[in-house]
Amino acid sequence: FRNGEHYDFHRYMFDYVPSVLADISDLSPRWNIFYNLFEQEDIIFKKSAKSSETKYIDEANRYRRDLFYMVKRRVSSAALSFDADDREAAERLTEIVDNYKAIGTATMVEVSALITNMVQDLNKPRYTDALTKLGLLAVAGKLEEANERFRELYLERAQNLETAEQAGTMKVIRPKVDKAFSMFTEGLDAIYAAGVISGKDVTEAGKLIDHINSVIDQFERALAHRGRSVGGKKENADDEIEEPETPVPPPPTLEVSVQTVESANSMLLFMADQKAFEEALYPAAENGYLHLSADDINDYPDFHIAKFDVQGGRPTGILVNPPYPDLKFEKPLKSIGAARAEVFDADNTLLARLSGVEWPSSVGGM
Repeated sequence: FRNGEHYDFHRYMFDYVPSVLADISDLSPRWNIFYNLFEQEDIIFKKSAKSSETKYIDEANRYRRDLFYMVKRRVSSAALSFDADDREAAERLTEIVDNYKAIGTATMVEVSALITNMVQDLNKPRYTDALTKLGLLAVAGKLEEANERFRELYLERAQNLETAEQAGTMKVIRPKVDKAFSMFTEGLDAIYAAGVISGKDVTEAGKLIDHINSVIDQFERALAHRGRSVGGKKENADDEIEEPETPVPPPPTLEVSVQTVESANSMLLFMADQKAFEEALYPAAENGYLHLSADDINDYPDFHIAKFDVQGGRPTGILVNPPYPDLKFEKPLKSIGAARAEVFDADNTLLARLSGVEWPSSVGGM
Protein backbone atom coordinates (compact mmCIF):
# COMPACT_ATOMS: atom_id res chain seq x y z
CA PHE A 1 0.00 0.00 0.00
CA ARG A 2 0.91 3.59 -0.55
CA ASN A 3 0.35 5.74 2.52
CA GLY A 4 -3.03 6.96 1.30
CA GLU A 5 -4.19 3.42 0.53
CA HIS A 6 -3.00 2.17 3.90
CA TYR A 7 -4.91 4.92 5.65
CA ASP A 8 -8.08 4.34 3.62
CA PHE A 9 -8.02 0.55 4.12
CA HIS A 10 -7.91 0.82 7.88
CA ARG A 11 -10.39 3.70 7.84
CA TYR A 12 -13.06 1.28 6.54
CA MET A 13 -12.48 -0.83 9.66
CA PHE A 14 -12.28 2.18 11.94
CA ASP A 15 -15.67 3.43 10.73
CA TYR A 16 -17.57 0.11 10.67
CA VAL A 17 -16.47 -1.96 13.67
CA PRO A 18 -17.97 0.24 16.45
CA SER A 19 -21.46 -0.42 15.08
CA VAL A 20 -21.19 -4.18 15.79
CA LEU A 21 -18.75 -4.26 18.67
CA ALA A 22 -21.46 -4.28 21.34
CA ASP A 23 -22.50 -7.76 20.15
CA ILE A 24 -18.90 -9.05 20.16
CA SER A 25 -17.71 -7.52 23.43
CA ASP A 26 -14.83 -9.96 23.86
CA LEU A 27 -13.12 -8.17 20.97
CA SER A 28 -13.10 -4.79 22.76
CA PRO A 29 -9.59 -5.00 24.32
CA ARG A 30 -7.96 -5.80 20.96
CA TRP A 31 -10.10 -3.24 19.17
CA ASN A 32 -9.10 -0.49 21.59
CA ILE A 33 -5.43 -1.09 20.81
CA PHE A 34 -6.07 -0.79 17.08
CA TYR A 35 -8.37 2.21 17.58
CA ASN A 36 -5.78 4.22 19.53
CA LEU A 37 -2.99 3.46 17.06
CA PHE A 38 -5.09 4.32 14.03
CA GLU A 39 -6.03 7.63 15.60
CA GLN A 40 -2.30 8.39 15.64
CA GLU A 41 -2.03 7.44 11.96
CA ASP A 42 -4.97 9.73 11.22
CA ILE A 43 -3.09 12.67 12.75
CA ILE A 44 0.18 11.82 11.00
CA PHE A 45 -1.38 11.25 7.58
CA LYS A 46 -3.07 14.65 7.64
CA LYS A 47 0.21 16.37 8.41
CA SER A 48 1.81 18.06 5.40
CA ALA A 49 5.39 19.20 4.77
CA LYS A 50 4.26 22.80 4.81
CA SER A 51 1.55 23.10 7.41
CA SER A 52 -1.84 23.98 5.98
CA GLU A 53 -2.24 26.84 8.43
CA THR A 54 0.71 28.70 6.92
CA LYS A 55 -1.32 30.04 3.99
CA TYR A 56 -3.97 31.43 6.32
CA ILE A 57 -1.37 32.82 8.70
CA ASP A 58 0.31 34.68 5.84
CA GLU A 59 -3.05 36.06 4.69
CA ALA A 60 -4.00 37.14 8.22
CA ASN A 61 -0.63 38.79 8.72
CA ARG A 62 -0.91 40.64 5.40
CA TYR A 63 -4.45 41.80 6.21
CA ARG A 64 -3.54 43.32 9.58
CA ARG A 65 -0.52 45.09 8.08
CA ASP A 66 -2.75 46.44 5.30
CA LEU A 67 -5.09 47.88 7.94
CA PHE A 68 -2.13 49.56 9.60
CA TYR A 69 -1.11 51.09 6.27
CA MET A 70 -4.69 52.22 5.74
CA VAL A 71 -4.50 54.18 8.99
CA LYS A 72 -1.08 55.52 8.05
CA ARG A 73 -2.17 56.72 4.60
CA ARG A 74 -5.34 58.36 5.92
CA VAL A 75 -3.36 60.20 8.60
CA SER A 76 -0.76 61.35 6.07
CA SER A 77 -3.49 62.58 3.74
CA ALA A 78 -5.34 64.42 6.53
CA ALA A 79 -2.12 66.16 7.54
CA LEU A 80 -2.30 68.02 4.21
CA SER A 81 -6.02 68.80 4.46
CA PHE A 82 -7.47 72.31 4.11
CA ASP A 83 -9.62 71.49 7.16
CA ALA A 84 -7.92 72.60 10.36
CA ASP A 85 -9.72 69.94 12.44
CA ASP A 86 -8.49 67.22 10.09
CA ARG A 87 -4.93 68.49 10.40
CA GLU A 88 -5.20 68.60 14.20
CA ALA A 89 -6.56 65.04 14.33
CA ALA A 90 -3.80 63.88 11.98
CA GLU A 91 -1.18 65.52 14.15
CA ARG A 92 -2.34 63.54 17.18
CA LEU A 93 -2.57 60.24 15.31
CA THR A 94 0.86 60.77 13.78
CA GLU A 95 2.20 60.19 17.30
CA ILE A 96 0.75 56.68 17.16
CA VAL A 97 1.76 55.93 13.58
CA ASP A 98 5.33 57.03 14.18
CA ASN A 99 5.56 55.16 17.46
CA TYR A 100 4.48 51.88 15.81
CA LYS A 101 6.05 52.27 12.36
CA ALA A 102 8.05 49.09 13.01
CA ILE A 103 4.86 47.15 12.23
CA GLY A 104 5.90 47.41 8.60
CA THR A 105 9.18 45.53 9.05
CA ALA A 106 8.96 43.55 12.29
CA THR A 107 8.60 39.77 12.53
CA MET A 108 5.13 38.28 12.75
CA VAL A 109 5.35 37.71 16.49
CA GLU A 110 6.64 41.22 17.10
CA VAL A 111 3.83 42.66 14.97
CA SER A 112 1.30 40.96 17.24
CA ALA A 113 2.70 42.73 20.29
CA LEU A 114 3.03 46.05 18.50
CA ILE A 115 -0.56 46.03 17.24
CA THR A 116 -1.86 45.02 20.66
CA ASN A 117 -0.12 48.02 22.22
CA MET A 118 -1.14 50.30 19.36
CA VAL A 119 -4.82 49.43 19.77
CA GLN A 120 -4.57 50.02 23.51
CA ASP A 121 -3.18 53.50 22.81
CA LEU A 122 -5.81 54.25 20.17
CA ASN A 123 -8.53 53.47 22.71
CA LYS A 124 -7.38 56.36 24.88
CA PRO A 125 -9.67 59.44 24.79
CA ARG A 126 -6.90 61.55 23.25
CA TYR A 127 -6.98 59.45 20.10
CA THR A 128 -10.54 58.09 19.82
CA ASP A 129 -11.84 61.56 18.97
CA ALA A 130 -9.18 61.90 16.28
CA LEU A 131 -10.07 58.47 14.86
CA THR A 132 -13.72 59.46 14.68
CA LYS A 133 -12.88 62.75 12.97
CA LEU A 134 -10.90 60.96 10.24
CA GLY A 135 -13.35 58.07 9.88
CA LEU A 136 -10.87 55.53 11.23
CA LEU A 137 -12.69 54.26 14.30
CA ALA A 138 -14.05 51.20 12.44
CA VAL A 139 -10.63 50.53 10.91
CA ALA A 140 -9.05 50.52 14.36
CA GLY A 141 -11.66 47.98 15.48
CA LYS A 142 -10.91 45.77 12.46
CA LEU A 143 -7.20 46.06 13.21
CA GLU A 144 -7.77 44.65 16.69
CA GLU A 145 -9.95 41.82 15.33
CA ALA A 146 -7.42 40.98 12.60
CA ASN A 147 -4.60 40.84 15.14
CA GLU A 148 -6.52 38.47 17.40
CA ARG A 149 -7.38 36.30 14.38
CA PHE A 150 -3.69 36.07 13.48
CA ARG A 151 -2.71 35.17 17.04
CA GLU A 152 -5.32 32.38 17.10
CA LEU A 153 -4.03 30.92 13.82
CA TYR A 154 -0.41 31.20 14.94
CA LEU A 155 -1.16 29.32 18.16
CA GLU A 156 -3.19 26.72 16.28
CA ARG A 157 -0.27 26.04 13.94
CA ALA A 158 2.13 25.72 16.86
CA GLN A 159 -0.18 23.25 18.59
CA ASN A 160 -0.69 21.19 15.43
CA LEU A 161 3.03 21.05 14.70
CA GLU A 162 3.70 19.94 18.27
CA THR A 163 1.02 17.25 17.99
CA ALA A 164 2.41 16.04 14.67
CA GLU A 165 5.97 15.98 16.00
CA GLN A 166 4.92 13.90 18.98
CA ALA A 167 2.90 11.52 16.79
CA GLY A 168 5.83 10.59 14.56
CA THR A 169 5.88 9.46 10.92
CA MET A 170 3.90 7.07 8.70
CA LYS A 171 6.97 4.87 8.44
CA VAL A 172 6.85 4.32 12.20
CA ILE A 173 3.11 4.10 12.76
CA ARG A 174 2.11 1.85 9.83
CA PRO A 175 3.69 -1.39 11.17
CA LYS A 176 2.13 -0.76 14.57
CA VAL A 177 -1.34 -0.32 13.07
CA ASP A 178 -0.90 -3.42 10.90
CA LYS A 179 0.16 -5.51 13.88
CA ALA A 180 -2.76 -4.28 15.97
CA PHE A 181 -5.17 -5.06 13.13
CA SER A 182 -3.69 -8.53 12.75
CA MET A 183 -4.19 -9.17 16.48
CA PHE A 184 -7.78 -7.95 16.15
CA THR A 185 -8.61 -10.26 13.23
CA GLU A 186 -6.95 -13.22 14.94
CA GLY A 187 -9.18 -12.61 17.96
CA LEU A 188 -12.23 -12.35 15.70
CA ASP A 189 -11.38 -15.65 14.00
CA ALA A 190 -10.98 -17.35 17.39
CA ILE A 191 -14.32 -16.01 18.66
CA TYR A 192 -16.11 -17.12 15.49
CA ALA A 193 -14.56 -20.62 15.55
CA ALA A 194 -15.32 -21.08 19.25
CA GLY A 195 -18.89 -19.94 18.69
CA VAL A 196 -19.46 -22.38 15.84
CA ILE A 197 -18.06 -25.27 17.88
CA SER A 198 -20.15 -24.45 20.96
CA GLY A 199 -23.32 -23.72 19.00
CA LYS A 200 -23.48 -20.02 19.95
CA ASP A 201 -24.93 -17.32 17.68
CA VAL A 202 -22.07 -16.02 15.53
CA THR A 203 -24.17 -13.88 13.20
CA GLU A 204 -22.55 -10.55 14.11
CA ALA A 205 -19.04 -12.01 14.09
CA GLY A 206 -19.79 -13.48 10.66
CA LYS A 207 -21.01 -10.11 9.36
CA LEU A 208 -17.85 -8.46 10.59
CA ILE A 209 -15.67 -11.10 8.92
CA ASP A 210 -17.62 -10.61 5.68
CA HIS A 211 -17.10 -6.85 5.89
CA ILE A 212 -13.36 -7.21 6.45
CA ASN A 213 -13.05 -9.71 3.59
CA SER A 214 -15.01 -7.46 1.23
CA VAL A 215 -12.66 -4.56 1.95
CA ILE A 216 -9.62 -6.79 1.45
CA ASP A 217 -11.02 -8.07 -1.86
CA GLN A 218 -11.69 -4.53 -3.08
CA PHE A 219 -8.19 -3.35 -2.26
CA GLU A 220 -6.66 -6.44 -3.85
CA ARG A 221 -8.57 -5.65 -7.05
CA ALA A 222 -7.33 -2.07 -6.95
CA LEU A 223 -3.74 -3.21 -6.48
CA ALA A 224 -4.06 -5.79 -9.27
CA HIS A 225 -5.45 -3.11 -11.57
CA ARG A 226 -2.52 -0.86 -10.79
CA GLY A 227 -0.21 -3.76 -11.59
CA ARG A 228 1.71 -3.35 -8.36
CA SER A 229 4.69 -2.39 -10.48
CA VAL A 230 7.90 -1.48 -8.73
CA GLY A 231 10.71 -0.01 -10.79
CA GLY A 232 8.98 -1.13 -13.99
CA LYS A 233 8.71 -4.78 -12.84
CA LYS A 234 5.24 -6.16 -12.14
CA GLU A 235 4.79 -8.39 -9.13
CA ASN A 236 2.23 -11.10 -8.54
CA ALA A 237 -0.85 -9.95 -6.67
CA ASP A 238 -0.10 -12.42 -3.86
CA ASP A 239 3.45 -11.20 -3.32
CA GLU A 240 3.97 -8.96 -0.34
CA ILE A 241 5.95 -5.98 -1.51
CA GLU A 242 6.88 -2.71 0.03
CA GLU A 243 6.58 0.33 -2.15
CA PRO A 244 10.05 1.84 -2.41
CA GLU A 245 10.62 5.37 -1.29
CA THR A 246 12.08 7.45 -4.11
CA PRO A 247 14.86 9.60 -2.68
CA VAL A 248 14.24 13.28 -3.22
CA PRO A 249 17.43 15.18 -4.03
CA PRO A 250 18.03 18.16 -1.76
CA PRO A 251 17.59 21.60 -3.34
CA PRO A 252 20.86 23.04 -4.67
CA THR A 253 22.75 25.87 -3.00
CA LEU A 254 23.65 28.68 -5.39
CA GLU A 255 26.24 31.34 -4.64
CA VAL A 256 25.33 35.00 -5.09
CA SER A 257 28.35 36.86 -6.44
CA VAL A 258 26.81 40.35 -6.62
CA GLN A 259 23.90 41.85 -4.69
CA THR A 260 22.87 45.38 -5.56
CA VAL A 261 19.89 47.67 -5.14
CA GLU A 262 18.84 48.75 -8.63
CA SER A 263 16.11 51.09 -7.44
CA ALA A 264 13.89 51.71 -4.42
CA ASN A 265 11.68 48.87 -5.63
CA SER A 266 14.19 46.44 -7.11
CA MET A 267 17.13 44.43 -5.77
CA LEU A 268 19.34 42.24 -7.98
CA LEU A 269 20.89 38.95 -6.91
CA PHE A 270 23.50 38.01 -9.54
CA MET A 271 24.55 34.34 -9.50
CA ALA A 272 28.12 33.09 -9.66
CA ASP A 273 27.27 29.87 -11.53
CA GLN A 274 24.83 30.97 -14.19
CA LYS A 275 24.35 27.49 -15.68
CA ALA A 276 23.39 26.05 -12.29
CA PHE A 277 21.13 29.05 -11.73
CA GLU A 278 19.33 28.50 -15.02
CA GLU A 279 18.80 24.80 -14.31
CA ALA A 280 17.48 25.38 -10.80
CA LEU A 281 15.48 28.61 -11.04
CA TYR A 282 14.77 29.58 -14.64
CA PRO A 283 11.87 29.80 -15.30
CA ALA A 284 10.70 27.77 -12.28
CA ALA A 285 11.02 30.72 -9.88
CA GLU A 286 8.83 33.00 -11.98
CA ASN A 287 6.23 34.68 -9.71
CA GLY A 288 7.84 32.93 -6.74
CA TYR A 289 9.49 34.57 -3.77
CA LEU A 290 12.75 34.98 -1.88
CA HIS A 291 12.55 34.14 1.83
CA LEU A 292 15.18 35.57 4.16
CA SER A 293 15.77 34.49 7.75
CA ALA A 294 18.36 34.89 10.49
CA ASP A 295 18.91 33.53 13.98
CA ASP A 296 16.83 36.32 15.49
CA ILE A 297 14.35 36.81 12.62
CA ASN A 298 12.21 33.98 11.26
CA ASP A 299 8.90 35.42 10.10
CA TYR A 300 9.91 38.36 7.92
CA PRO A 301 7.64 38.91 4.88
CA ASP A 302 8.83 37.45 1.58
CA PHE A 303 10.35 39.31 -1.36
CA HIS A 304 8.40 38.76 -4.58
CA ILE A 305 10.50 37.71 -7.57
CA ALA A 306 9.59 40.41 -10.09
CA LYS A 307 11.58 39.10 -13.04
CA PHE A 308 14.89 37.62 -14.16
CA ASP A 309 18.02 39.54 -15.02
CA VAL A 310 18.97 38.51 -18.55
CA GLN A 311 22.26 39.31 -20.25
CA GLY A 312 23.22 38.15 -23.73
CA GLY A 313 20.03 36.11 -23.90
CA ARG A 314 20.93 34.11 -20.79
CA PRO A 315 19.36 34.50 -17.33
CA THR A 316 21.98 35.59 -14.81
CA GLY A 317 20.04 36.50 -11.67
CA ILE A 318 16.74 37.45 -10.08
CA LEU A 319 15.20 40.84 -9.36
CA VAL A 320 13.03 41.07 -6.26
CA ASN A 321 10.62 43.67 -4.90
CA PRO A 322 10.27 44.84 -1.29
CA PRO A 323 7.67 42.81 0.64
CA TYR A 324 5.30 45.78 1.01
CA PRO A 325 4.52 48.79 -1.21
CA ASP A 326 5.38 51.16 1.62
CA LEU A 327 8.88 49.73 2.01
CA LYS A 328 11.72 50.92 -0.18
CA PHE A 329 15.24 49.55 -0.59
CA GLU A 330 17.97 51.95 0.45
CA LYS A 331 20.31 52.69 -2.45
CA PRO A 332 23.13 51.86 -2.58
CA LEU A 333 22.71 48.56 -0.77
CA LYS A 334 23.11 48.85 2.99
CA SER A 335 23.52 45.50 4.72
CA ILE A 336 22.16 44.96 8.21
CA GLY A 337 23.80 41.54 8.41
CA ALA A 338 24.13 38.20 6.67
CA ALA A 339 20.92 36.29 5.92
CA ARG A 340 19.90 32.75 5.09
CA ALA A 341 18.11 32.83 1.76
CA GLU A 342 15.70 30.38 0.12
CA VAL A 343 13.88 30.63 -3.21
CA PHE A 344 10.37 29.20 -3.53
CA ASP A 345 8.14 28.92 -6.57
CA ALA A 346 4.55 30.20 -6.72
CA ASP A 347 3.31 26.90 -5.20
CA ASN A 348 5.56 27.23 -2.12
CA THR A 349 8.00 24.55 -3.28
CA LEU A 350 11.60 25.11 -2.19
CA LEU A 351 13.73 25.38 -5.35
CA ALA A 352 17.14 26.44 -4.06
CA ARG A 353 19.09 27.95 -1.20
CA LEU A 354 21.35 30.94 -1.79
CA SER A 355 24.66 31.73 -0.11
CA GLY A 356 26.38 35.10 0.20
CA VAL A 357 23.14 37.06 0.69
CA GLU A 358 23.01 40.20 2.80
CA TRP A 359 19.89 41.52 4.57
CA PRO A 360 19.03 44.79 2.78
CA SER A 361 18.14 47.86 4.76
CA SER A 362 14.77 49.35 3.87
CA VAL A 363 12.83 52.42 4.82
CA GLY A 364 9.13 53.15 5.10
CA GLY A 365 7.51 55.44 2.57
CA MET A 366 4.28 56.49 0.95
